[in-house]
Amino acid sequence: MKVGLFSYLAKQAVSQQIIIIENTNHMAGIPLDDNINIVEFSKDKHNGRYGYLDGVYDVSDES
Repeated sequence: MKVGLFSYLAKQAVSQQIIIIENTNHMAGIPLDDNINIVEFSKDKHNGRYGYLDGVYDVSDES
């Protein structure tokens, strides 16, 4: 069912942007093509993207 949903959304996104928030470990078996951009939210300032808002950090992570 998830593969069908993602395939449908990929076809709908030909002329528009669709943002999906999903854990990448739950995406096994879902075909990804060149039009799909995956952004990893890592909560690590040096690897991936820290969070959804660029440049905004958790104050408890400040040292």
